[in-house]
Formats: sequence, C-alpha cells, structure tokens
Amino acid sequence: MTNIVRLLPKLVVNGRFLQGFLDAPEPCCAVGLIEERKQVLPLLALRVGLALPDEVAGKGFEFGHAVLGDNDYELVQFIFEFRGFGTFHVLLNPRDLAVRDVLRRMVEQERYFILAIDPDHRVTSFRADAGDVLLTGLRDHLPRLLGSKTSGARYNEVLARLRQRPQPPGRVLAWACRGDPTGLDLQKDRLELSPAPSCQHDGAEADSPDSRDDNSSSEPSYQPIEMLPTVAAITAGELDSARELQQHLRLARGRPHVLGDADIERPIRLCENQLEMVPTYREQVARWHQGSPSRSQREALARLSKDVDQLEKVVQETREIAQEMASGTIDAILRMDDAELGMAGFEGQMQPPSGIPTSEELRNREAHGIAVMLDVVGGSLPTHADLLERLAVAAPHMALFKRLMDICGEEEVNALCGAHPGLYRFARTMEEAVAAIQSGAIHLPR
Repeated sequence: MTNIVRLLPKLVVNGRFLQGFLDAPEPCCAVGLIEERKQVLPLLALRVGLALPDEVAGKGFEFGHAVLGDNDYELVQFIFEFRGFGTFHVLLNPRDLAVRDVLRRMVEQERYFILAIDPDHRVTSFRADAGDVLLTGLRDHLPRLLGSKTSGARYNEVLARLRQRPQPPGRVLAWACRGDPTGLDLQKDRLELSPAPSCQHDGAEADSPDSRDDNSSSEPSYQPIEMLPTVAAITAGELDSARELQQHLRLARGRPHVLGDADIERPIRLCENQLEMVPTYREQVARWHQGSPSRSQREALARLSKDVDQLEKVVQETREIAQEMASGTIDAILRMDDAELGMAGFEGQMQPPSGIPTSEELRNREAHGIAVMLDVVGGSLPTHADLLERLAVAAPHMALFKRLMDICGEEEVNALCGAHPGLYRFARTMEEAVAAIQSGAIHLPR
C-alpha cells in the first residue's frame, strides 16, 4: 500500500470526461489524465456515494494494487482504503486505451493523482509518488498489460467473483467511462478545478453551482436524510465485510504462524479505524431522528442503528482475535531467541501450520523456525537410550518434522541439519524408526 497526501493545486481535466463521470451511477471510478503546473499526470477519479468527512480526508488513505490473470488474460485491481471510512475496489481491463495509458504513465512518471468527488460535486485532490511498493507489480507486468487482449466476457467473469469476495473486504466500484478515451485529451474542453479559499477541506473544489463551503475542519461532514439509503447500504456492506474478516481470522486462529506481522496489523488497523467512526455514525442517526423523518425513514433508521451496533460488536471481537494472534505470527516467532522458540515447540505450544506458504520469504522463515524448535527437541533426546525411548520424546513433534520435509527440498533440509545439531539427531531418529519398521524390528498395529 502507498500513503496518499492531499494538496491544493490548480488542476485541469477534460470537461466532457468529468461530466460523463458525474453522470455515471455511483459508486464508481474512472481513469484519465490531469494537468498540474503544466505537467500531465495519470488520474484515478472516485465517487463512493458519500461526502468524504474532513477527519477522514485529513488522514489521507492507502492505495494498493493487484495484477490478476493467467495465460489467457490480465486485469488490474486498484484498492482505496480510507482510514475509518471504508475500503473500495475497482477492476480495470488494460485492453482499454485509457487504462493502458494511465498504467504506462504510472510506471514511467512514478506519480499519480486521485480525485474523490462528493455527491455535491466537491472535489478533494490527492497526489502521491508511486514508489517501489506500487511499481513492483505494475513494472514487472507492464509489457504484458500494454499488449493485453483480455475479452469483455472474461473481465465480467472476474468482476463477478471480485464482487462476491473482495480482498481486503470492501465495496467494488463500477468502472465508469469505460471504452471512452476522452479523459486522455487535455487540449480540448479544458476544465480548471481551483482551490476554494473559504473551504477548509484542503482539497480542490469544482466550479459548480452545487459546490459548498466548509467552515470547520474539525466537524464531521453529516449527510442530508436523502443519503439514508446510501449510508445504510454502505454500513450493511461494512458489516458483511467485518463478519467475513472475522470468519477468516477464526479459521486461522489456531495457526497464526502461517501469517506475518503485516497480515495481522492490517486487520487491527482496519478495526480501529472502523471503531473510530462508530460515534460519527450514531451522531448521524441521531441528527436524522431530530429532523422529523417519515415512517419509512424511521424504520430504515432503526435498521441502520441495529447495523451500527452489530458493526461495533463484530469489529471489537475481530480486533480482540487479531490482537490475540499477533503474538504468534511467524515474525513474532522469529523475534524469540532460540531458547524461547525451542521451549515453545518442546512444550507443544506451537503447532505446525498447513498449506502452501504465501511467499518464499515466509517459507524460509517458517523453515528456520521449525529447525530451531526441533534443534532443541533433538538436543533433549536421551543420548544412550534405545530407539523406543527416543521416539517417545520425539513423537509429539513429528508433525513439525513432516512440515519441514513438506516445504523444503532434501538439500535444504541437509543444510539445516548441518547448522542445527539437534535437528540432525531428530532426523537420524526418524530415519532409524523408518528402517526399524521396514525391517520388522518395530511392529505397527494394523
């Protein structure tokens, strides 16, 4: 993810492109170009269906990406995480001319603009350097992305899957102005977005009769009652996503060492941001109640209040689970000294993970962690005891040894044994046990 900060520049976009974007059903996202101080930069424009609260905009947000595909297609997923407000995704097909140009410029210029447009057409601008985090995937795949021939049918198929299960949990934005390269033309129909002197939002405000002034940056941006359906839909989506995140963490609760610190820190941060917004949600509901809502609106407010209460409860529980797991991540394990780590394995406090490690780095760290634990176990094997006595000590830790064999090749295991004498003794005991079984010296019950 890349941190985004807000600016107050004079910006120029294509007027027809912006109008087409504003006419599209929200929530949505569009790509194009933007000019700042005579420099043309790639642009991502967002309309999430709600005014971006000043306290949320003031924190900026995080921006990430994923390159999806196989031998037959390639797509780009962008992720926008507003702290304490929500996470939004958009899926783009690089076969589209505008998408292709934006991706190319991101890699070549290493910077980009994001415009977040409120329902009242107020525009908040963000500019960021792309940095190594963003560029790594795009740069590596750029030649293939620029030559993409991904079909619309395949795009729709992947989009349907993303809508069902976005990762990280969030809301999927529609891709607006799809197939329209107008946003790339800054020579015709130039529209200037200028900062509003009276606006404390630190963003750029569009020249529009519908625009508004904000006189305080500390007061949340509360919505009119007409936005109740949108707020209710977003809150319900946040609740669904929070429940899904909790389910994922519960499944991994017994084996946190398959995760790294970042895998746990992100859910904790997300939960804390969501909890920060709960008082604002409740205040919004209270303000709507004071405005003499209709009967149907009162019923909708009751459902919204229940969703906010449930959201708070689920998020608090999820944060507690994540905090509990934080002490058992692979990074936490490797921060232990060898004695602490070995004792944890010897006492059975740590069970082997399952599945394929999510990265080569995690695989290497997991292999090292298991080697250290089994080094202590192997060092405790009775020196002059017979095979059965040694097996009695080693038996509780055979699953760890099997896991090591599963994720490492023979040469790597031999290298680890050379570095850890106790691991070597453990492995030799396993070899002797196999030989004894094959020879009939040890009989296994049928």
